[in-house]
Amino acid sequence: MQVHDGELPCARQLARTGKELSREARARLDWMDYYRRCQNVALTCRHFGISRQSFYRWQ
Repeated sequence: MQVHDGELPCARQLARTGKELSREARARLDWMDYYRRCQNVALTCRHFGISRQSFYRWQ
């Protein structure tokens, strides 16, 4: 597991591609951004209505 402070490592490269993210990909990025701010998996999952299993699958 890798935990990154601040910016995602590939965020700049992704932004330069000019491609739109799918709704699902945008949702997963929102989960990770929320988690980065609150540092609480249970709270993040409750906020977005997802299971911990789903969260850890995409972390």
